[in-house]
Amino acid sequence: MSDITERVQRIIEEKLGVDASEVKPEAFSYLQGFESRMEEIQKEELERKIMIIKAIHEYVTYSTAKFLTKENLLILHENIDHLASGQSDLYKPIRSKMETPLTSPSLRHFVWNIGERLGISLSERANFIKTIFPNELKNATLGYLVKNLKDTIHS
Repeated sequence: MSDITERVQRIIEEKLGVDASEVKPEAFSYLQGFESRMEEIQKEELERKIMIIKAIHEYVTYSTAKFLTKENLLILHENIDHLASGQSDLYKPIRSKMETPLTSPSLRHFVWNIGERLGISLSERANFIKTIFPNELKNATLGYLVKNLKDTIHS
């Protein structure tokens, strides 16, 4: 007997004053597909998240290859995986190329995009971008970054 069936039987006994053992098993048939449906939902959510993260990684490579070395691009991808899994303690700082530096407005827009797709709070996004790009954002406070994360770039 499943945990849910047992709970329903307890509720029947407590609230209705009826001996649940006298209730026909067919009365619980509406719960038969519950566990399998919950597994399906969890699987669908996981597949959806995997697709989102894959799209983010494609976007990151496309939009930052010009500004980062191959090594730093790889570290950025690792940092994004840490962001997605809530492991901010594993972030590693990187730096954009001197000849093609990333600007504060571009970085704010970049992290805004990623955060929107992952459902990450503004403060977590600000911490992420400030931690991984300390040189580019050396004059920006976390408060400033939170207030100025944008979906458009204004230079």
